[in-house]
Amino acid sequence: MKIYENYRYRMLYISKQILNDQGLAEDAVQESFLYLAVNIHTIDTDILSPRTRNFIYLVTRHKSIDLLRKAKRDISISEEKLEYLAGSYKHVEEIILERDVYAHVLRSILDLPLIYRECLELNIVYELSAKKIAMLMGISYETVKKRILRGKALLREKIDAGYR
Repeated sequence: MKIYENYRYRMLYISKQILNDQGLAEDAVQESFLYLAVNIHTIDTDILSPRTRNFIYLVTRHKSIDLLRKAKRDISISEEKLEYLAGSYKHVEEIILERDVYAHVLRSILDLPLIYRECLELNIVYELSAKKIAMLMGISYETVKKRILRGKALLREKIDAGYR
């Protein structure tokens, strides 16, 4: 109960920044609270500690990103169906190749060090601006830009190494 009273508004704010939708943000916060209820043993007894606060915000961010990922998947499927119905669909082999390349890029992002992975994932996969990422992560805009640049350089190296 205390967790809800102390963190609900900030959790909703974080979720709305990622999802840009009030209803989805509320769903993400609800899922976050359900996760926290199941995993209550992982939370410090001092619910106002920075460690607890950061854990709660991290859970909220990840639940929001999961909902965003699901929403994007639903959108992309419907776009493919529309293209197919319109008769302007691509050859099946091209679609499979694009998906393989995309999956390889995602795996490569996941292999990056955490400091770059988070910024790149939010920027590339979820299409958040560096400014939004800075607000979400609580770091400066310049730091986010540097992490994205360095992360892209590392990603480029990983992808090039994978295709040699």
